[in-house]
Amino acid sequence: MSHLAPHASRQREKPRAYAMFESFLSAKKTSRGLYAQKAADSAPAELRIYDTIGEDFWTGGGITAEMIAQHLDSVSGAKALNIFINSPGGNVWEGKTIVAQLQRFQAFKTVYVDGIAASAASLIAMAGDKIITEAAGTWFLHRVMGGAWGYAEDLRKMADDIDVETKAVLSIYVSRTGKSEAEILKLMDAETYIGAEDALRLGITDEIAKREPQIDPETPDEPTEPDNRVKPRARTVEEMLATARADFAALTRASPGNHTGQPVNPQKPANRQEQHK
Repeated sequence: MSHLAPHASRQREKPRAYAMFESFLSAKKTSRGLYAQKAADSAPAELRIYDTIGEDFWTGGGITAEMIAQHLDSVSGAKALNIFINSPGGNVWEGKTIVAQLQRFQAFKTVYVDGIAASAASLIAMAGDKIITEAAGTWFLHRVMGGAWGYAEDLRKMADDIDVETKAVLSIYVSRTGKSEAEILKLMDAETYIGAEDALRLGITDEIAKREPQIDPETPDEPTEPDNRVKPRARTVEEMLATARADFAALTRASPGNHTGQPVNPQKPANRQEQHK
């Protein structure tokens, strides 16, 4: 007896919960933490990586290599690309793929570590031709991690696989920084947060970002010519007292009918002789 497909009119509609789940899966193909913009003229294009690396099933977010490829296509032809990173890391395979994509992109790439470049995100930062870390930026490196379930042989194989991935990641750090494998492994084993100053000293970043104070556009321009006017010198207390005494003496001498050198009280006669005149 042959199996026949049901008639189209008799096919059952998908349950609403299933449709909602499908919608959730399709929404995961985009990330609010990924943004690309192609600038006009010769200005650099921008790529912002502000999310977990790889799909995040629990939050519906994450940045995949497929998304990066699409965004790089949207800025193709740019001569310079600024890449801004703030990510806790994620999937090592997605991270390695994104590194390869950025390295192939034909533009001068400047990476800015805005917040944190941790785990796989620190690996992506190595794709920059120049790496700039914000003064408050942070790095975090570690060995590749993974888990397995099964027999003892399965767990031993997983350990071997992790060693292979760690060696692959290690080669990317060594190639970009010029450090030895032993030096990079020491940083990965320490699993410590690395600030901008230490990142510069260790050769992980090329420089620390510097900020110039911004000028209020409403503020009028300063005079271009120097002010050569002679500015008055501030007087000392002694000079001010001497001036006051001189003014007081001049005032008393100039008062009519006063021959004693004393101040004149307009309410009373200056002396008895004036009173009888």
